[in-house]
Amino acid sequence: MKENDVQRQCLEFLQLRKIFCWRQNTGCAKIGKSFVRFAFKGCSDILGICPDGRFLAVECKRTDGGRLAKEQKDFLINVRKNNGVAIIANSLDTLVNELKKNNVIC
Repeated sequence: MKENDVQRQCLEFLQLRKIFCWRQNTGCAKIGKSFVRFAFKGCSDILGICPDGRFLAVECKRTDGGRLAKEQKDFLINVRKNNGVAIIANSLDTLVNELKKNNVIC
């Protein structure tokens, strides 16, 4: 399964569960003579707020083993250090299991 498919499934699941979240686009675009960056390097694919108020970061990877960049690892470490929920999801099942493990859903 492609990373984009994993992102879509995870986002749809979170929204169905009424967890406030959004797809955080990254990269940049040229607007006029300027480049505009959409997010900082390493920011997760899906961001949100858990029902109990904790910050949620979900980094999606393709099913057959996408790798995390250093900046992505550092971001997820910082989320965890600050009592947030940081998840690396390569499938919907992984997301659900991690949400249960972190007491976000039952």
